[in-house]
Amino acid sequence: SYFQVGAGTSGCVVASRLSEANNTRVLVLEAGDEDVPNAVISVPGMYGQAFNTKLDWGFETIPQKQACKSLRWPRGKVLGGSSSINALIYTRGSPRDFDLWSQMGATGWNYSEILPFYKKLESSGARDPLKMRGNDGPLRTTMLRELEKSEDFVNAGLELGYKKGDCNGGQFEGFHFVEATMRNGARETASTAYIRPAVRERPNQLHVVVNAQVEKVVFEGKTAVGVTFIKNGIRSFVRARKEVILSAGAVSTPHLLMLSGIGDKRHLSSLNITTIADIPGVGANLQDHFLTFGHFIDVEAKVRLISVLPQEFVSIFSYIWSGTGKIANNMVCNAFAFIEFNNTSETKSSRLHHFFNLVNPQFRSTAFNQAKNTKQELLSTFSIAPCLMTPHSSGSIRLKSSDPLEMPLIDPNYLSDPKDVELMVQGIWQIQQLFANSIQSSSSYTTNARTNPGNILPVEDLYKCLVRMETMTSYHPCCTAKMGKDKMAVVDPRLRVYNVQGLRIADASIMPVITSANTQGPCYMIGEKAAHMIKQDWDL
Repeated sequence: SYFQVGAGTSGCVVASRLSEANNTRVLVLEAGDEDVPNAVISVPGMYGQAFNTKLDWGFETIPQKQACKSLRWPRGKVLGGSSSINALIYTRGSPRDFDLWSQMGATGWNYSEILPFYKKLESSGARDPLKMRGNDGPLRTTMLRELEKSEDFVNAGLELGYKKGDCNGGQFEGFHFVEATMRNGARETASTAYIRPAVRERPNQLHVVVNAQVEKVVFEGKTAVGVTFIKNGIRSFVRARKEVILSAGAVSTPHLLMLSGIGDKRHLSSLNITTIADIPGVGANLQDHFLTFGHFIDVEAKVRLISVLPQEFVSIFSYIWSGTGKIANNMVCNAFAFIEFNNTSETKSSRLHHFFNLVNPQFRSTAFNQAKNTKQELLSTFSIAPCLMTPHSSGSIRLKSSDPLEMPLIDPNYLSDPKDVELMVQGIWQIQQLFANSIQSSSSYTTNARTNPGNILPVEDLYKCLVRMETMTSYHPCCTAKMGKDKMAVVDPRLRVYNVQGLRIADASIMPVITSANTQGPCYMIGEKAAHMIKQDWDL
């Protein structure tokens, strides 16, 4: 009855929820492989090990004109999509993000209207005195506090007068500990939370085919009737009786739309693709969060390399025995801060997100060889990275050719708007204040050369250079098939693609603007709301 392209974060939710309806069959085609058993996915401390493997699409941006050179863009190519390879961080976003969506034409998507869908999906392990979270949903979350020095970071923010935050519990701005998608020490993904239980309970209603790469949506006139896909080198066509739902992600969804003849007519014509619907917003409006790392060194916390191996064995044994220990942790970020800047030259405010990232010597020793000394000791290194949550710069996804197997051209256009550079520099100054006033005064930390540059250049200019040369992705691409009612909108508020019938989109690409936090949480919510609307539209 329904044909789902992609078993990523949103797609797993949609497929599972639609299969709950009686007499409904859902077929899911996933380009990647099965997700379990695979320790690289399930063990939180293995985060990053899936990059540049068969679990990753292996996307890469084109060289950037105003920022770093080309960047790798890991995206999950496996059941669960990027929820199977990301850093597990679960945040909803600011309530004002969704109120802004509504003001931009996304009727029905303000915060009060989407909050029930967040509560529906959540099974929170966090304290919730304000009753803001859900407790009975399929997705389990857990608060992280394992990494050393995380408490120092949060306490430093409190000393400077910032609030203790709980971004999913009613206090968005402030200093927070991370809430992660974990269950009993293992990663929780869209597959483990939604797809696998649904397949067990409703095997005749939900069918999942892996290693099946969709080439394009097939139309009869203006109506989507199915897709063609390749599996084991064989091209096949499958027909959808009701709808085709694209949940291929912010890169692959616009890629598939354009290959199918939906997009900017001039671009499609240049590649001899017949235009089904001239929608210039397809692939436009690409947004992402970007950050700049600055490292700090705890000069008293030295670990002899000879002691690293036994400590690793202890941590691994602890994890196997009880699901605890250092590797029951994403090893990347246990604490962060959401801080707002009021820009007097603009009507809107800007938000920065400071990630506290302890680089644990037991598990990140090869990444920081500069911390070794001649006695083969390793200094405990961590970083605080400013990350711009409200970027002014935006980019695009475009076809390189009409070959479905050729990667698209990804241009995030980082830092093309000078205001983004200014805001990131403000973030670096703020981190210096945080470090100088609080963290350093209570500890033995020192900055490294990149964040304490001396007199090489005027500090302001050097920070601008640092931002442009050291900026990297936060792995949050979105907004490339945006929802709204303006001429650049691709889908209406019920996520139906304009100017055609039988085609809907449910993934990060439909966001009108990027949320002010990690995008995993909103992708789950989008899946829940999309499934709800589809059920309403078909009286399921």
